[in-house]
Amino acid sequence: MDIQIPVELLNFLINNLNIIINLAVLALIAWIFLRLVALLSNRIKKNIIAKEIEPERLTRVLTLENVLITSLRGLVLVTFVLSVLGILGFNLAPLLASAGIAGLAVSLGAQTLIKDFISGFLIIFENQFGVGDFVQIGDVKGTVERITLRTVVVRDYSGSLNIIPNGEIRVVTNSSRDWARARVDLNIPFDADVGIILQALESAVRETEQEESIREKWIESPTLIAYSGANDWGVQIRLTGRVQIGHELTGERLLRQYALENLRKRGISLAIPAQEIHLPQEFSQNGDQPIAMEQPGISS
Repeated sequence: MDIQIPVELLNFLINNLNIIINLAVLALIAWIFLRLVALLSNRIKKNIIAKEIEPERLTRVLTLENVLITSLRGLVLVTFVLSVLGILGFNLAPLLASAGIAGLAVSLGAQTLIKDFISGFLIIFENQFGVGDFVQIGDVKGTVERITLRTVVVRDYSGSLNIIPNGEIRVVTNSSRDWARARVDLNIPFDADVGIILQALESAVRETEQEESIREKWIESPTLIAYSGANDWGVQIRLTGRVQIGHELTGERLLRQYALENLRKRGISLAIPAQEIHLPQEFSQNGDQPIAMEQPGISS
C-alpha cells in the first residue's frame, strides 16, 4: 500500500528543508549539552561521596553543586529557545528589549529576594557557619538547623524556630569553630586567706583536668588566674581553659563543682553581697537599728 503525502505538506517540507535541518541540529546540540551537564552533576556527586565529607560541609558542597547545575541547565535552555526563535524568523531585538524592561521591573520588585540569594550563596561558599553550629545572629542565639540560599533556620534555647532571611544577616558570632573556652569566675571575700584560697583552687584545677568525663577534651589545660577583677564585696578569681567544641558547659560545671568543694573543705565561703534596710520603728524589732539582709551572690 502506497503512502500518499499531501502535496501541500510535501511543498512545505521542501520549501522549509533548511529551517527543519537547522532546528533538528540545534535540538541535538541542546540535548548533548544537557547530557553533559547531567554527567557533570553525577561526576561531582560521586567525587563528593567518595571523599566522605563531614555532614555540615557536605550540605554546603551539595548546595553549591545544585546552584551550578541549575544555572548551566537554565543557560542551555534559554540559549536554545532564543536560537529557535531566530531560526523561525522572529525579530529578537524587540523581544530582548521587552525582556530587559520586564527583567528590570522584576528585579526592582524582587531586589530583597535577590539580595537574600546572593547573601546565601556567599554564606555557603565562604563556609561562614554550618548546620549544627551554635551562632548568634542579631538578637537570635541558638543552633543552626538548616541553611538554604534564601534563609537560615536557627532554634534557640526555648525551642523556638527562628527563620532569618540571608539578606538581613550583618554580623554572625560563631561559637562552634575550632575550640571553646570554659570559664568560671568566683568572688572571694577580701579578708580571706589568699594562700589557702589559691591552694584550694589549684587542687580544683588539677582534679577537673583529670576528670574522666572531660580529660580527653581539653585543648589547653585549665589554669587559675588570680585577681582577675574586683567588686564591692570581694576579689574575683578566674578558672579557665580551652576545650573542644560542645564541651565548654561540662568544663565550667566541673571547674565550679571542684572549686566549691575544695573551698568548703578549707572553711572558705564565697563573697555574698549584703544590704542594710532601715524600717520604721513600729515595724522593726530592733528599734532604730538597721536590719542587715544578705542577698545570694553570683559566683560565676
